[in-house]
Amino acid sequence: FSLYFQVWRVQMSVHENIPRTLFTKKVYEKFDEADFIERLTFRTLQQYKHEPTSSIQELNATRLHSKPKTKEGSTRAFVDLFETALVELEKLRQEVDVELLEKQNLLNAVQTKSKDDLEEVQADVELLLNEVKTTEGHISAVSSSVLVGENHIQNMQDHIRRADDALELMDHFAAFGRVGNDEAAMQRILGPMGAASKRMRERAIAQEEMWQKRHKVLMDNTETTEG
Repeated sequence: FSLYFQVWRVQMSVHENIPRTLFTKKVYEKFDEADFIERLTFRTLQQYKHEPTSSIQELNATRLHSKPKTKEGSTRAFVDLFETALVELEKLRQEVDVELLEKQNLLNAVQTKSKDDLEEVQADVELLLNEVKTTEGHISAVSSSVLVGENHIQNMQDHIRRADDALELMDHFAAFGRVGNDEAAMQRILGPMGAASKRMRERAIAQEEMWQKRHKVLMDNTETTEG
């Protein structure tokens, strides 16, 4: 920027000291590099002639030639620094990619393990449900057996009741026979009937006891199964 400012100052100084026609003519001419350098050198020398305190070494052809090289060196250093930063960023990106890949693999492993655990739990639940269904079927079968036993007990009780009625009827017949004249003959007739009725009643009572025992065993098995 300082170089451009000095050139501008030179141009302004020369513009003030040369005729207007000369300046106007030079503006519209085709740009000539050699002529530009000569005029710039001339104007610079003229400027420093009027300014004794300034050093003519501050602006000369060598400095004008070396200045772009200096800028080029600074630019090259900046480019090298930028390329070094890019290399570091590339290394960092690769490290981040590796870390992300490791985390992704870990996440996939966790998801696979969770899926396996879930499938195992589902299998255990299905097995438990099947066992519950089997137990329910067994309980239903036992309940049916208990119901059948209760029906048998009810039938035995009916038989006992009928046997009691028959025995009572036999007692009435025996009482009626004793009223008659030939009691011995009545006993001979009613005796076998009463004994048969008594035996029927005893068998019915024994069957009822047997069914009650079976009913109790079935109920105990049902309670054990439910527990």
